Amino acid sequence: MVASWLNEFSQFVSRDELIDNAITSCKTLRDVKKQAEDLDIETHSLVYEALRDRDPREVIEPLFRNLGLPLSERVFEDWTGLPGIGVKGSNVTIPPEPERYEVVNGILHRKLNASSGLHFYESSRIKVRHTLGHDIHRLRKSSMFAIYDEVKTAYLNEQDLPIIESQETRGLLGISPKESRMLDALKSKLNRGHGKERF
Repeated sequence: MVASWLNEFSQFVSRDELIDNAITSCKTLRDVKKQAEDLDIETHSLVYEALRDRDPREVIEPLFRNLGLPLSERVFEDWTGLPGIGVKGSNVTIPPEPERYEVVNGILHRKLNASSGLHFYESSRIKVRHTLGHDIHRLRKSSMFAIYDEVKTAYLNEQDLPIIESQETRGLLGISPKESRMLDALKSKLNRGHGKERF
């Protein structure tokens, strides 16, 4: 997420501000979830990697079912024939925004309008590390990774659809190749013991 923000928005906002916003957004997610739980408001989680490991239908249908929302088959078809975002008939209304936001959102909207559907886009570990640079240490010291693990755990408990942890993710978390092999061996042992894949 952070690398994507830096790539997309660094021409409009300073790098430090983008990093701060990314960390704040994760902390806000935790705060909002806690407030909802205190008010007995039901919450549901979704992690982007689920679209990498599963067919989009397997990921989206349970989410909408839990939310009690209708889901059109059109979601899983080719999007290129749909009306553009904000255009009449798109069912998407864009409120007035500051000029800087309009420029940024215009870039994102063009990408979405050209998209053929629900896809997972993964950047290589080398590319992400290059983009983050020395700021990777700052992110590791923040609560971002812990919050991500909380969301991922909530998603796994709710959907029972395993998320495959990529080598790229492990590398960014500071897990060495040797530690990664040990983690794989431990998970394999646990999976055999439970008779069902849980990771």
